[in-house]
Amino acid sequence: MRIINKLFDKLFGLAGAVIRYPFTTAFLILATVLSINAIYRENQNDKQLLTCAVGAILCAVIQMMYERFFNKNMARILLYLAGLLITAVYYLLLLSAPDLSIEITVRTTAALLALLFAYLLIPVFRSRYLFHQSFFIFLKSFFITLLYAGVLFGGVSLILTAIDQLILPIPMKSYGYSASLIFILFAPIYLFSQIPVYPGISNMDIEEKQGREEQIFKAANCSRFIEILISYIVIPLAELFTLILILYILKNIRGEFWTNNLMEPMLVSYAIAIIIIFILSSILNNRMVLLFQKIVPKILIPIVLFQMSATVLRMMDIGVKHTGYYILLFGVFAVCSGVIMSFLGKNKNSLIAILLILFSLLSIIPPVDAFTISKWSQKNTLESVLTDSGMLSDGKLEISGTFTDEQKRIISSTVGYLDRMQYTKEIPYLPEDFKLYEDFYDTFGFYEYEIASNQNKSVVVFIDREQAIMVEDYEYMAHSYLNSEDTSQPVICNFKKDGEEYVLKKRKVGGQFEFVLQDQEKNEFILFYSNEIFDRYEQYAVENKELTEKEASFYAESDEIKMKIIVQEASMYFSNNRMSYFSDFYVLIK
Repeated sequence: MRIINKLFDKLFGLAGAVIRYPFTTAFLILATVLSINAIYRENQNDKQLLTCAVGAILCAVIQMMYERFFNKNMARILLYLAGLLITAVYYLLLLSAPDLSIEITVRTTAALLALLFAYLLIPVFRSRYLFHQSFFIFLKSFFITLLYAGVLFGGVSLILTAIDQLILPIPMKSYGYSASLIFILFAPIYLFSQIPVYPGISNMDIEEKQGREEQIFKAANCSRFIEILISYIVIPLAELFTLILILYILKNIRGEFWTNNLMEPMLVSYAIAIIIIFILSSILNNRMVLLFQKIVPKILIPIVLFQMSATVLRMMDIGVKHTGYYILLFGVFAVCSGVIMSFLGKNKNSLIAILLILFSLLSIIPPVDAFTISKWSQKNTLESVLTDSGMLSDGKLEISGTFTDEQKRIISSTVGYLDRMQYTKEIPYLPEDFKLYEDFYDTFGFYEYEIASNQNKSVVVFIDREQAIMVEDYEYMAHSYLNSEDTSQPVICNFKKDGEEYVLKKRKVGGQFEFVLQDQEKNEFILFYSNEIFDRYEQYAVENKELTEKEASFYAESDEIKMKIIVQEASMYFSNNRMSYFSDFYVLIK
């Protein structure tokens, strides 16, 4: 009976969430239908699904605003109309874009983050309740929902598998349908059902007010398990990691710290973890927590300042990209949060949420947003390098002179970024319809990934295997390979021409291979040397690169014979100036 009562309580809770968040529920239902339709038709509804996500969270924030600051139904109607209008405008903006670019995705993510923290902040803004209580309730509810949804999906998957194996075949798409229903529809509604109704300005009787306070107290209550987890496991690990970071910075302060950008993601993750742990630990009051809150936030400030300095030094060379912009912006946020945590205490945690919302909005509102700044910076950096090298003059681009390795690195970095962000059309001195992989060499006079050093790196290049090969007027085609460890002299192919028999062989001479064509009298025609292949690709500074047909093609000819090599795949591994290599290719002969 007790289990049945709990089940009915959960069902009433879900029904209450649907009534409380009507438009959020509508967007979630629409998103579920779109997802199932996309799985069934095997197409993409990314723009529509993203619009539903924005609409659902925006309407949830509007519901919180209504509960906290309004009590008239007309106000609720007007607020929801404004939310639906904003969602419609966002969808129209998405429709006008050819695809979901990096810029659209990042801007939307930043806006969703701001909306999420607004949802957590609004019910406790200027209230007797504190932000860390709202944050703790949401985070606890999130993980409970994740657990329930995961168990439910696992159970449904087992049932579908049993039916498929024992009764009748089940389409594989059924698993996708169930995942959409559980994770897009059920899970968010269940999450919202666990968020209590905070007191607003509406007139409530004493009994109703006490009931709401009891719900909030129960939701914000920290169990003994969570207290032990935070106080004696999470906090000691964070303190130990802080000590390791301090030792690393002290050890490398004169060198590697300022050039190793691999530390940036780690330090960003560290700062996020410290801020979250501080907010969560604000609901506790024991010696471990107080020691952490007193010391670690003060250490966070200089660590983040050091990393910001290293990031700025690198940006002075390669300009600002949107990733660097967000790292710097987050650094400012982390330093400000460190000051709040260190000197204002846990009761002012709401200021951290306010800062996060403001910085998120700042990063997407022109002209100081991440993409306006990064586009301006990368274009200026590229133009400066081209001008200094004498390649750009009076707005015209001409291949002249040579570049230093540092200039090549900067040009490759900036042009690659501008191409990924679809900004190259806005650069007047680049060729019309500039394509990075096809036009880079002809435009700048060196390969996009060209570098000077071969120390400890690997290069893998390949051509699309679905791409058709232009045979043109060649008469014979054969397949072969090269391997630096191979010492044999295998035959590549045999063929006859005008009654004469020929054999094409490869033989190793020193560190390379020769392609040798022999006739019946053993007369030899050395047509091609394998080092031409690897000399071209060893300057590429990426581990994987898809080749154009031009980059994959090599030619050799004599008075009587014409040959074309088409590389399907080539890989090189460099270690201490020693190279090992492999290549898979086709040979065309006339």
